[in-house]
Amino acid sequence: PALMLAETYPGSYVSGTTLYYNPSGANSGTFTVDATSADAESGIDKVAFPALAGMTGGGDDTSPAFQGAYAWTASSAATGAQTVTVHNGAGLTSRSSFTLAQDATAPTSSIACDGAACTAGWYTASPVSVTLAASDGASGVATLRYTLDGSDPVGGTPYTGAFDVAATATVRWAALDQVGNLDTGSELVR
Repeated sequence: PALMLAETYPGSYVSGTTLYYNPSGANSGTFTVDATSADAESGIDKVAFPALAGMTGGGDDTSPAFQGAYAWTASSAATGAQTVTVHNGAGLTSRSSFTLAQDATAPTSSIACDGAACTAGWYTASPVSVTLAASDGASGVATLRYTLDGSDPVGGTPYTGAFDVAATATVRWAALDQVGNLDTGSELVR
């Protein structure tokens, strides 16, 4: 069968056949696994969706939709490859899998001034070219934002490339991954 995953909560993210979800804190959500399969001779009898640790849902679907709906909470522990089995009318089976991955780790982010680590002292030339970077080893970075006035960077300017700081400023930044994990930083640039 061909499988398609769909998340329906901001604490989860689909990349190909992998669903990343963030079970930390009070997070909870739902997702569906849609199976597409056909058998011109005996037809499809049912699609068996796996039971997943700490999640509700799964089981056999005999409807033409062939959909497994799941709900997860902070206590969910399912990870790794999960197998969906299609049964045809003649008792033959076909399998396909999707992967679940927990992601409760924030991205890592950094700042550089004039192409090197920012210093605590004064810069002798103005403006100072500031660059930000963020990476995430699981679901991936969703956004990197910054402010120059010391305010909360979560709603700040989206980072698209180097920017100049011509006067003393507190650069604050926030890196958010695809499932809501947040990393923040702050640097006085003068």
